[in-house]
Amino acid sequence: MGILARHITARVAEMIGSFRVVVLGGARQTGKTTLVRSLLDLPEGARFTFDDEATLRRAIEDPVGFVEVLPRSAAVDEFQRAGRGFLLAVKQRVDLHRDRGQLLLTGSANYLADRSVAETLAGRVGRLELWPLSLGGAMTPPRMTEPGTDHGRSATSVTVRVRASVVYVSR
Repeated sequence: MGILARHITARVAEMIGSFRVVVLGGARQTGKTTLVRSLLDLPEGARFTFDDEATLRRAIEDPVGFVEVLPRSAAVDEFQRAGRGFLLAVKQRVDLHRDRGQLLLTGSANYLADRSVAETLAGRVGRLELWPLSLGGAMTPPRMTEPGTDHGRSATSVTVRVRASVVYVSR
């Protein structure tokens, strides 16, 4: 069974090539982490999640130190949990290093709606929101990808079975 590629994937890739930081937001369980894993060929050491308490604690206690040691291309999941200090450290980094595609941040909360987060990374960040998979998106997939690969191929025949909120795709 393949992974159903999302229509937003091409837009995320385009933004990574255009901005220093890309924020991919959306509700929980919409596929943000899966999309990041399939889109970016990042080693394990370049993907972080603030759902891991030890990682979150390091980012909160020393946000500048945490961000300084991130690989130049990295992904951080649930970034909003680390708060304003983390965003200020990201701002500092991307102001020093102006290359594009440095960080892909994913989060379930709208970090701009949080009044305690004053720094919005304006002019440095591209923002996208990933909506839950719709039946239309499942019926007209842009590409099919095999698990563990970063190459896609056009789907010629796709069978979609929907059970609760899980979509099973088979060819």
